[in-house]
Amino acid sequence: MFSDYAMTDAHARNVPADDTTDGSHAQIRAGLCFADEGLGAQVATQLRSAGIDVVLSVGRVADLLDSDRAGAVKVAVFGADVLDEGDAAALGSFVRARQQVPLVVVSSEGSERAVRRAVRIGATGLVLSATVDQTIVPAVIGVGAGLTCFPRDLGGHAAKPVLTTREKQIMGMIVLGMSNQEIATRLHVTQSTVKSHLFVTFSKLGVRTRSEAAAAIVDPVEGFGTGILRIST
Repeated sequence: MFSDYAMTDAHARNVPADDTTDGSHAQIRAGLCFADEGLGAQVATQLRSAGIDVVLSVGRVADLLDSDRAGAVKVAVFGADVLDEGDAAALGSFVRARQQVPLVVVSSEGSERAVRRAVRIGATGLVLSATVDQTIVPAVIGVGAGLTCFPRDLGGHAAKPVLTTREKQIMGMIVLGMSNQEIATRLHVTQSTVKSHLFVTFSKLGVRTRSEAAAAIVDPVEGFGTGILRIST
């Protein structure tokens, strides 16, 4: 049985079977990735109570592929707290290898930035940790059925952000590795103006750092592509 899946990785946590479930959603096999073991256990409890089979639980995104070599996971659920830059790259590897596996993010942050960040890394659902007991099961069932699931008041921010021409110019220069001073000199503006544009644009993209912003901009699927570099010249 998948629910008795034995984990051997040092970062993985065994998820015992729950004989009390009615199996109504047993065809949905979920894999969990939470640095916060308490939150991960809370999510697992809710999913099992709905008859959803939790086949594995790991503490790092990098362990998802190693722990799921057989492709048992049909929906991946992970905490936003594991998505530092390294784990975001590991998640990208998981998404590419398991293109048919929808992702749900559990986030403590209910903001536009959180939604856009989730979408940028390939998630089709997001729930807030404060309401996870009520929302995780519908979200997992929904994304498993091919739907996108976001909080009602935040769902409108799941669309690709719209950048102004100036914002595209500056982001193109960020991709080229230019400093704020170099950008300011090129555009004949002050550094504070550049910083202001970066603050707004980073929020639109759902990123925190220049490297995350550059990756988001040139992403061939969700980004603006390398054509944006022509705007900056």
